[in-house]
Order: sequence, then structure tokens, then C-alpha cells
Amino acid sequence: VRQLKSKRWQVRVQAPDGGRIPVGTYATRTDAEVALARHVSEIDSGSWRDPRTTTPTITELGDAWFARRTADALDPDVNLREATVIEERGIWDLMVVPHLGHIEVANLSYEDVLAWFDLMRSTRDDNAKTRKTRSINRIKKPLSMIRRVLRDAQRAGQVETNVAELVELPKSAPKETKYCMSLPQVAAVAAVLDEMVPEYNAQQAKLPGRQPAAASFKPGLFVSMMVLCGAMRFGEAAGLRVGDVRDGRIRIERSFRKGEITKPKTYAGIRTVSVSEQISVALAVHVADRDADEPLFTLPNGSRLDSNNFRGRWWIPAVKRAGLEPSIRLHDLRHTGVSLALAAGVPATDV
Repeated sequence: VRQLKSKRWQVRVQAPDGGRIPVGTYATRTDAEVALARHVSEIDSGSWRDPRTTTPTITELGDAWFARRTADALDPDVNLREATVIEERGIWDLMVVPHLGHIEVANLSYEDVLAWFDLMRSTRDDNAKTRKTRSINRIKKPLSMIRRVLRDAQRAGQVETNVAELVELPKSAPKETKYCMSLPQVAAVAAVLDEMVPEYNAQQAKLPGRQPAAASFKPGLFVSMMVLCGAMRFGEAAGLRVGDVRDGRIRIERSFRKGEITKPKTYAGIRTVSVSEQISVALAVHVADRDADEPLFTLPNGSRLDSNNFRGRWWIPAVKRAGLEPSIRLHDLRHTGVSLALAAGVPATDV
């Protein structure tokens, strides 16, 4: 192990033929020593692969690709969330590595990728509630990652053809039409949500040791704000802090998703939006005498708003009680806000 001028640590091993071969560089000496120990163990066991005569496997290429993706996600100037990389890594390890991971990239054929694709289509999808086999949409993501990994290998001269790009996906069935609510419909659902809070408190009062809903739980105001203030995504609205509301505006610069605070979905998601006078007055009362770092809205127990909890416990019952189509989704609030903003003349780039 030696340190290079770049400050990275290079690992070289004594190959069975006597040559000293560089096999990789690492950010820290500890990582380099761990890699060296692995190579030595493989040489001793006879399973070592000489990089001079072999090409990387799909697993090795994927590891390198994800290392770069992880570094990008940690860079505040790169529009990539760490949660996205973690999700992608889980899909890669589950759907790609067990079937293609052992193949050297130079030996990967179109037939290999096509056979993998057919296997994925015929394999049961344990995450799906109503389907016995994986849908085309669930195979698009891992196939896209294989294509991108092979694209890097192609640029590095390790393969001439990206065989994964030769696999054509059949067209998916059209998705369910997005539903855009009217302002009266939004107001009706918001009113029902506000009616449900005292009902919740009454139920809590009947049970020993239970507390009423936190003052920060204002579901009607939350829903109205999502629609009328910048067409917010649920995660963006759930990630707001009290201090983000100031001078009649709301600063959106984070998102709460899957239990953690992350960057918004896109660069354009970081924005400052104007607040209507009606919402502004209600928000001013809502944030009065509260700490700037507190979540702006919470669940009844004071924890951050979780989309699954809010959808099942509050949104769906409120939509039904308001007499609206039960299939209206929580995310349709975003579509409604976008539609209203465009109708009001707001440029598409601002929503």
C-alpha cells in the first residue's frame, strides 16, 4: 500500500507470476489495507482474477458506479438524493447481481440480458399487491441501471457494444389519468379534515393516558397550503419548518421522505413561493410563538407528517365524507396546484 501524489492510497499485489500489479486506489489507508487483505486471501485460495487478463464483472462495475453515485449524493452541488441511491442499490442487489453479477463485462451478451429480462417478467413480485409477476414498469429501473453501467464500460473501452440497449421494452399500458380538483372540492376536503380533529380528540379523551392532537396538526390548512402555495409535493410540505414561513412567503429547500430529511426531488424544487392573503393569515396564527426549527405541520402525536399515515387515517376518509371520487389521490393535490397555477398565468418553469 502506498500513497500517491493525489493523496489516494494505491494497492499493489504480487501476482502468482511474480509481477507487482496495481489493483485499485482508495480514499483512506484503512480501505486500501482491507482491499489488500482481500486480494491476498484470493491469491492464496487460487480464486484471484488477474486484472491484466480479465475484465470487471457486472458486480464490480456496479460497485464502482454506485461509489460514484454515493459521492455525488453527498455533494450539495449535485442534484441527487442519498435516499435515491440507497433505493437504487437495493434494486440492483436484488434484481441484477444474483443473475448477471458473476459475468465479466466483455463476456456479457445480448442473449444474457434478454434471458434476464424474461426471467424478471416471469418472476413473482413480492412487493406487488395484485400482480403475480413483475410489471414492465418495475423492470425499467434495473434495466436502465444496467445500460448506464455498461455505458461507462463502453467509454472505458472494456466493451464495444452496450448490449443492454439492444433490449427493447414493450409499451406499458397507459397510466391512470391524473385528477385535478376544483377549488371548492379542495375547500370541502379541508373542511372535513378540520371537522375530524375534534372527533379524534373526543376519541382520545375516552382512552386513559391518551393525548389530544398536537397544536401543530392542522390538516385542513396543510392541504390548502399544498394546493395554493406553489403546488407543493407532500414531502416538500412535510419537510417545512416554522422558520421557512416569513414575510408572506414560504421557502422550500428540503423534503421529508421515508423517515428522513432530504433535498427536494429536483433543483427547481428549491424555491420561494408566495402565500395568498387567506393562507398567510392562517399560517401567521399557526407559527406564532413557535421555535423556528420546529416542523411546520405534524401528525396528531407531534411527529413529522408521514404520507402513508396521513393518507390512510385522514385523507381517504375525508375525501369519502366530502362526497368526492374515492380514487382521488393525495398526490393529486400537487396536480391540482399546478393546474390552478398554470390557469392563473404562472410560467410552467415556476411550478
